[in-house]
Amino acid sequence: MKLTNGEIFGAVQALTELSDRDLPVKFSYWLARLINKLDGANKALEKVRNDLVKKYGKQTEKGNIEVKPGDDGWEDFAKGFNELMAEEVEVDVSPVNLPLKLPLEIDGKPILVKTSVLAPLEKFIELAE
Repeated sequence: MKLTNGEIFGAVQALTELSDRDLPVKFSYWLARLINKLDGANKALEKVRNDLVKKYGKQTEKGNIEVKPGDDGWEDFAKGFNELMAEEVEVDVSPVNLPLKLPLEIDGKPILVKTSVLAPLEKFIELAE
């Protein structure tokens, strides 16, 4: 599947949040496999992002390096970061088929997931009737 780094970044954040929930075993297994497949691309992405921060950021009083809007290096950082996020990569993943009628509860507890968590996973999920 062809994805942008931005899609990978968003998916990894969403998958990490979902993986902390009690979900059906089959779906949990799919989550774990997808996280593992995206992990390599995400680690490379994070390394380049950190390099951009080091290059364009400045050291704080606490010793961290950060770059914020309005800083001298912000525009160069944002340009590099946006280019990085737009870059397309090929990742060996397939969408999972989920039934439209998923369980609404597990062990009597409702499954609640924010739309902001599911939206980045749109390319990875196909609904089946």
